[in-house]
Amino acid sequence: LMVKLNPESFKVGDMDDATFEQIRLLTMKNMSNETMRKEGYALDQSFESAKKLSFPKELPVLLFVAEKNESTLDGWLELHQEQIAHSVKGEVIELLGTHYLHHTQSKQIVKDLNQFLN
Repeated sequence: LMVKLNPESFKVGDMDDATFEQIRLLTMKNMSNETMRKEGYALDQSFESAKKLSFPKELPVLLFVAEKNESTLDGWLELHQEQIAHSVKGEVIELLGTHYLHHTQSKQIVKDLNQFLN
């Protein structure tokens, strides 16, 4: 369903059509198994339960947030900022792109991760 709604989120830069189609089909196949369906049904409850949790104060936390999610999900960035509010070392980095940032922003993620770890 997610691929159908926004198939371009899987397409990276100069990816050829055949590769894009292969990724789309594999994703659709993987998303249609019973475990994934059950997870989808439980997603709302899981999300609500997770809101009550927090990271241990001493655990370094680096979160990458897709700016496209912020435009479709009110408070998405703030939700992530709240998650790290009490961390000794926590950071939220907003990057241009959709949910699959690792497809389009891998170099920036590595750069930011290295900076965070040093």
